Amino acid sequence: MTADVFPTAGLVERAAAAFTASVPGSPADDGFFGPGSVTWRLNGDLSAPVAGLRSLLVQALHPLAMAGVDQHSDWRADPVGRLSSTAAYLVTITYGDKASARRAADRVRKIHERVRGTDAVTGRPYAAGDPDLLIWVHAGLVDSVLAAADLFGNPVSAPDRDAYVAEMTVAAELVGVPAGRAPSS
Repeated sequence: MTADVFPTAGLVERAAAAFTASVPGSPADDGFFGPGSVTWRLNGDLSAPVAGLRSLLVQALHPLAMAGVDQHSDWRADPVGRLSSTAAYLVTITYGDKASARRAADRVRKIHERVRGTDAVTGRPYAAGDPDLLIWVHAGLVDSVLAAADLFGNPVSAPDRDAYVAEMTVAAELVGVPAGRAPSS
């Protein structure tokens, strides 16, 4: 999405374009979280870019998740594009109206349908839509947001940590984690 808007721009320009393109100017509703949610507060914290980078590093620790990224994306040629696309998705899920969030999740699920193969290192098969892999990526994101906020943003209280985990189960289910399988508080 952002490569089309700013094909040669850097991280800041493409991230800004991703944000602008991801949230409707006149949203139909407050989305799945709303302005009073912990999700809006934490995902908008200045520590969010650190959380995004950490999340991608945690994702890469799972050999099957990394095999999927390596074999089905152009992250080596365009790492900024990969980061911007992920950021655009998260911004849409967080701040977009429900229809926009569902459309973004539908796009991700459709991409995940064709991301399957065999990890060249372990010889194990993978599928991006596998609930266990989805949970790994989701939990890595949630943990990264909380860790980055504690280290570089505003520390998160125990009740707000629980609320964030609970709120983010919606995001997990939108992308394909079966109801009741996402980590909850």
